[in-house]
Amino acid sequence: MKKTGYIDVEPTLVGCDRRVANDYVESLGLRDYSSPGAPRPEFKAEVVKGLYNSTQAIVDSTANAFSSREVREGFKALGFLQPEATQLLDIHGSSVWGNTRDHLLDAIHNATTLYPKNLFAGREPDRTRIIYLLRCWIARRAYRKAGLAATARARQESSYDAGMRDERPDTEAPESTETENALIDASASPLPLHDANFPTLTNTTRLDRRVPQVIELGETDSQLEQSDETDSVISSRTESDPLRSTNRKRPIEEPPERPLKRACQFPHRQRKVNRTTTAAQASSTVEPGRAPVPPCNESNQTTMAAGQTSLVDANTQEARTANMRIQSQSPDGPQTRPNELPVLSLARTQILRRKILNKLLQVLRSGAPSMEVLGGLDTMINDIWTAEIKDQMTAGGRLSDLKEAFFLWIEMHTQFLAFRTATGYTGGVGEAWTQYVDSLTEYRSASLAMEAFNMLGTWRWEMVDTDKWVQEPLFTQDLAQFFARLVDMPGCSVGFIARGLSMYNEQLLEWFGGEVK
Repeated sequence: MKKTGYIDVEPTLVGCDRRVANDYVESLGLRDYSSPGAPRPEFKAEVVKGLYNSTQAIVDSTANAFSSREVREGFKALGFLQPEATQLLDIHGSSVWGNTRDHLLDAIHNATTLYPKNLFAGREPDRTRIIYLLRCWIARRAYRKAGLAATARARQESSYDAGMRDERPDTEAPESTETENALIDASASPLPLHDANFPTLTNTTRLDRRVPQVIELGETDSQLEQSDETDSVISSRTESDPLRSTNRKRPIEEPPERPLKRACQFPHRQRKVNRTTTAAQASSTVEPGRAPVPPCNESNQTTMAAGQTSLVDANTQEARTANMRIQSQSPDGPQTRPNELPVLSLARTQILRRKILNKLLQVLRSGAPSMEVLGGLDTMINDIWTAEIKDQMTAGGRLSDLKEAFFLWIEMHTQFLAFRTATGYTGGVGEAWTQYVDSLTEYRSASLAMEAFNMLGTWRWEMVDTDKWVQEPLFTQDLAQFFARLVDMPGCSVGFIARGLSMYNEQLLEWFGGEVK
């Protein structure tokens, strides 16, 4: 039975899944949308469409990064989705809940149980209430989408297994059922959540790429100081790496002295941002990937080697997958250390290769930038990255260069996802973008949208300044080589993949101001 009546602001989102999504739409005062029961609401007002598109981008990111069980656990955590909802209000608040209110319900003349009084973004406690309702609206949709995605993946894996069962070599030992289920079911083991320090969304893979430096709006001085402290810790950890000739090589992580009881920390690399640029000096910028590290409590403490310092990206697909592989196995079964690569059967490897190729072809046909690259393609590559695959990839030579091309490609999509989340814009670049900005009646909204767009170019020029930007056509060729070796499919040549990537990358690079030859 779903609750009815007025929605109270609560410390957590525990009760948010007990209400239908339309309750949050009405509680926010939004009107003129498609009738209840439609797959997605269709709003008539452009300002509300922009808000909804922004919420949907966060829904997609959350559903890609978390299982449905993890989202449900997030309902219990203080601060879950608080930064995202606050940023949404900062960007869209004045245009949606400002003085122009044709797109809102009128509580003065037609008050309802869910919307008894008009909300204004510039007033407290209205601001607190709007943020809470946005969090509930996003969390409920993300929970549902993550559950549907897990069901679809399980069904697809089941059909693949049925078709490939007879192809497994007789000499090969059967895989552990629990381990196999852990690879399929994203809800196998929830991550520890840490109240107000619940991390924000980033993306990474087992290939240990540099964590992309996504620039978000609204950083405080304390966050900048904390970010600098984090950079210094990372720098002290990585300077002694014997394999590192540049900031792009993979570090060697020593295993913990004692077995892991709970994988709440995952060592990884971050490159230090050059803060001498104009954008980095601005007091209104922040890098969400640099969120404070949640402290481990007694229930999820990781025993690390003495003096070892680690950062956390526990909400990423890579960390979630690693968690499942460590934690979801039975106590009597084999335990996998976090730095060991998994072992896959021949059948499982071939299944993943074909799924990666199918996803890549879908991405290249969809037009750039496709958000299926994040949480989709990179996750599959993370799953297949075994010691055997790494050896096969190395045999062709220049693997480090090919990986760098792939990492940069992923970072571009991560940067663009931050832009889309901040603006809610889903159109094209160029004239279409200019018309969109001009259509925003509130200058504050238009200014914030333009600032988010400018950050794409800022990040590009920071990469150029450190000689890490693309060099076409070598970039596309290296990327094509990476995928061709990975899928290792007869008839799927480097030239074939490069044809699709060439057209796709041309559109992608346009968002960052074009290519640098």
